[in-house]
Amino acid sequence: MAIDREATIAQIVLDHSECAAVLCDHRLDFCCRGTRTLTVACAEGGVDIEAVCADLERAVAQRSEHREPDPRAMTTPDLVGFIVSHHHAYLHEALRFLGPLAANTAPPPFI
Repeated sequence: MAIDREATIAQIVLDHSECAAVLCDHRLDFCCRGTRTLTVACAEGGVDIEAVCADLERAVAQRSEHREPDPRAMTTPDLVGFIVSHHHAYLHEALRFLGPLAANTAPPPFI
């Protein structure tokens, strides 16, 4: 999949959330300055656009094997269910284990 160099970097992240980490690695702000195209953002940041595109395309290809549904296309109840089952379920399991550990751990003494 080829990345559209004339798409805004915010749109790239909206379409492919895995691209957020890549843009951060290249120090390209997709949040506050997300209205810039990828071409403009790379030029302003002094970043090699070929390297960025290769990294973005690699991230998209790796993630496409495990693609989750697009939350923008989900109904509110489906989105809530997805968030709870995919993003909260592991917390319930981890906190059951971590809670007792944290309760039994005394802070280190001050020297």
